[in-house]
Amino acid sequence: MHRLVVAMSPAEKRYFKVHFGQSEGSVLTELFDIVNGLKEYDEAIVKKRLGKQGGRHLKVYKVQLTELLLKTLTLFHSKKNIGSKIRIGLEEVDILMDKELYDLAAERLDKLKKLCETYQEYPFLIEIINRDLRLNHIQYEKIGASQMPLYEALRTCLTHLQEQLDYAEAANNLLDINRARSMSTYTAEDIAYCQQLLDSPLLKKNTEPTSLRARLARNTLFTFLYSIIGDEARSLRYRERSVLLFRQNQAYAQYHSFDFLNTLRNLLNSYLKSHQFVEAEYLIKEAIAFADKHALYREQLVYFHYARLVSAYHQNRFDFIINELEPHLVEQLARYHIQYDRIGMIIWLYLAITHIIQNDHRQAQQYLRQLEEAPEELRTYFQPFFTIVAFISHYTSDEHILLSNLLKPRLRQAAKQKTELPFYAHILRFFKKLIDQPFQADQLAQQFILQLEKMEKDALVGMFYYFRLENWLLALANRRTLTEEMLAEHKKT
Repeated sequence: MHRLVVAMSPAEKRYFKVHFGQSEGSVLTELFDIVNGLKEYDEAIVKKRLGKQGGRHLKVYKVQLTELLLKTLTLFHSKKNIGSKIRIGLEEVDILMDKELYDLAAERLDKLKKLCETYQEYPFLIEIINRDLRLNHIQYEKIGASQMPLYEALRTCLTHLQEQLDYAEAANNLLDINRARSMSTYTAEDIAYCQQLLDSPLLKKNTEPTSLRARLARNTLFTFLYSIIGDEARSLRYRERSVLLFRQNQAYAQYHSFDFLNTLRNLLNSYLKSHQFVEAEYLIKEAIAFADKHALYREQLVYFHYARLVSAYHQNRFDFIINELEPHLVEQLARYHIQYDRIGMIIWLYLAITHIIQNDHRQAQQYLRQLEEAPEELRTYFQPFFTIVAFISHYTSDEHILLSNLLKPRLRQAAKQKTELPFYAHILRFFKKLIDQPFQADQLAQQFILQLEKMEKDALVGMFYYFRLENWLLALANRRTLTEEMLAEHKKT
């Protein structure tokens, strides 16, 4: 209940007090005022302020207030949200039909039908057509008129939904493959499955589906297909087509704002992957401006600010990251309680490595310790890479004794366990050599770089290159600092 009250805007709270606030002295109104004044919910304080009688039945009052607040929010947004308009409109039609006001119900249905057609809300449209069929049976003046047009409209809705389902289901299968592989290489079976899908009747059609939703689902399917096959140029084109469809249908984009933001994110990922930073920056600005108008999806802003972080990192704008982006990202992660989600872990890595480049190892280690608070699944997944980054920081800051002490148990553990990440065992042994032979760091780095080219590629190697940490090895080999190596690589690129 407290979280719901805190999440309400001032306008929503005002609407509640004006339209649903009960008489002065009412327990629910008093409970709302008490909870609204608390920064952190404290049941003991609430019970004390409500008094003995109110505090005794607090559990019941909390449920009642929650129900009342949800009713308030439903009505407050009923005229703003298309989905709410349609749902409430259908309830109004049912009431009119129960009152035998069939002509008014028919007028209401016509308006709802146009609304559903505009926003391609086919599930609601099916409900509207079914009510139309009932009205045809009830209204005497329509007896004798053929109902076939209504059945044809019903079949069209079902066809659109079936098309969307077929494309979306196939795309989800590819998404599952993508998630399962993470940063590792796709298998021959993955490629064969994609080729089989390309040759299937579903994709052999030369014409696109007519519904906007089905076209978007089809574009998503092609995006995943070509990405897995390795045709990134075609994958990018289908991402751009989806964004263009939303831009050409602004009303639809406003209604399906979450889908539009996801489509922008998918295209943005492609731009970042191909280092199209100018295009990425335009897209980030568009996404932030759009999301800022939709309070419901402001949490999504963190992904676009994260994209700005990736763009700046790959352009070596490290001062910009620390001075401009870092405070904003840290604040957003905490505000939306996602600092220990996957996106949070990746942001901590970027910030930690940036501080290593800037020789602020204390701050880097502080960010790396965030992994300790993550859920067990994420700790297991990220632990090897966080360890590597931490060891790079210790070595670069000349904390060789500390590194040696931390290294010993990791080496013993790696020797006992058969790991699916052979790179992890290799790089641990490399750190051991660096500690044992401090004056031969450049030669050891050169040898390790040659070995790295021949190593079996695993997810950890992918992450190592993704964060450009091969530059640390090159810096050792070339007797340069990591910053110097980063800048040298950027010039070559």
